[in-house]
Amino acid sequence: MTLFQAILVAGLYWYSAVEFPYCLYSLITQPVCSGLLVGLILGDPTSGLAVGAAVQLIFLAPSGFGGVVPTDKPAAGIISAAAVITTGISIEAGVVLAVPASLLFAKLHTVRRLAASIWVHMADQYAEKGNTRGIVLAGTLYPAIFKIFLFWVPMTLMIYFGMDHVGSIVNGLPIWLSNGLTVTGTLLPALGFAMTIRMIGRRELMPFFLAGFFVAQFTGISTIGLILLALFLAYLYIMYTKSENDATLSEMLGSFKVEDMKSEEKRLLSKKDVTKMYFLWYAVAEMSNSFERLQSLAFCIAFTPAINKLYKENETEKIEALKRHLQFFNTEGNLGAVIHGIVLSMEEERAMGVPIPEEAIVSLKAGLMGPMAGIGDTIIWATLSVIFLAAILPSAAAGNMMAPIIYTIGFGGFLILIGYNMTHIGYKLGKKAATVILSSGILNRVISFFAVLGLFMLGGLTSGFINVQTPLVIKVNDAVIGVQTGILDAILPGALSVITVWSVYEYLRKGKGNVMLRATIALVVIGLVLGALGILGTPA
Repeated sequence: MTLFQAILVAGLYWYSAVEFPYCLYSLITQPVCSGLLVGLILGDPTSGLAVGAAVQLIFLAPSGFGGVVPTDKPAAGIISAAAVITTGISIEAGVVLAVPASLLFAKLHTVRRLAASIWVHMADQYAEKGNTRGIVLAGTLYPAIFKIFLFWVPMTLMIYFGMDHVGSIVNGLPIWLSNGLTVTGTLLPALGFAMTIRMIGRRELMPFFLAGFFVAQFTGISTIGLILLALFLAYLYIMYTKSENDATLSEMLGSFKVEDMKSEEKRLLSKKDVTKMYFLWYAVAEMSNSFERLQSLAFCIAFTPAINKLYKENETEKIEALKRHLQFFNTEGNLGAVIHGIVLSMEEERAMGVPIPEEAIVSLKAGLMGPMAGIGDTIIWATLSVIFLAAILPSAAAGNMMAPIIYTIGFGGFLILIGYNMTHIGYKLGKKAATVILSSGILNRVISFFAVLGLFMLGGLTSGFINVQTPLVIKVNDAVIGVQTGILDAILPGALSVITVWSVYEYLRKGKGNVMLRATIALVVIGLVLGALGILGTPA
């Protein structure tokens, strides 16, 4: 590997830490995508994609809610792909390497979110002077420059100087330990599946997970077929479990009256202004995320053009608006973009002389960000994100380089569409939007729909991607019977795989504290021991 290649690979990691624009950066730097990009830089995209797809299985579940980053997925994918390509270690060893890499580099995110308080307080000073340009720089350029030294430089050193040492260590391991690493690489993806199941929740829906597993196991159904069947079952579930009091979508939409819609004559802002606010939010939502106020600086940046326009004749009101939108804010940024539209509507009415107190705007933001975060994280990140990945992972694992591209463009475009429309709905309907959406009961049914869909898909994916086996044999008289091939596969194919995922899920569900870390360590130890002893592994 040349120094220039190492700098380019590390630049990809820096981009993941800059977090620009919202959602798109996280899609591009998912292990399955970053593995392909690392492979292109190092001249072996096929191997990079294979490693990325394998590592992705560990990191199916989203992480980092509330500003906490327990594992660094981009670092895991980048380092594993670079190690496999440059040193020739096995993909299974690369998967094992992904775990310590993700835990180690996650600590850098703690530093950057602590340091981000500097930009927030800098923005406070700019707000006191009505300096919107300074606020924008504090939330974009300054953090990006700081992250060069915090993320780009260390990763460059790691990639350029560390890979040879990793390869020498792994390639020099004794056979028994190498077998242990291989088994550990087989077990670790179960953690990603179990974590995703736990985030979807609803333990009473777990039979759908088992149904998905056994349907895929016994029929060999394609991924598209599995998705269609999951959609059908999810639809039947919500149709047969709804109560008489549940509102339909048409009833919910019908509760919005024509007079609730803002007329052109009553507006100070144009549709273009609302769209500009949304895309500013989309661009910078996570760039300045801090432990102290999370997304507050990004929220304020998104509103700066509208604030300048609404209060161009009133500097005092402009300054007050900037200050109130630098207060704590955090939500899921796609479905949660309805908050931005509602708040923009209230700011516009206030600018027109409607007696809307500042406390009302601040309270509405505070009251909505929690519910919208819960809804958005459940539907979009714990379910839809996994389903989109499920649709492309088999193709990616088979070496199709278009799979990550389709995932990034397809899911990324879908998220932009959601955020754009939620922003405009919030703006057009104002406070009425929040009242009807959150009280209609339809959202609970939507969440249930996606929970069934997600669990069924995860079951099917478990059948295809988790392959826990045993090479043990039993001697009966003169015959030798393989426990895996002669007994388990004959009675219940994939039994060890589904038992592994379910066991990890139960451990995560009942555990307290940093249960994710403990589960990771447990799987590593179990894999090393059982693999070294020959209890788990590939049958002869």
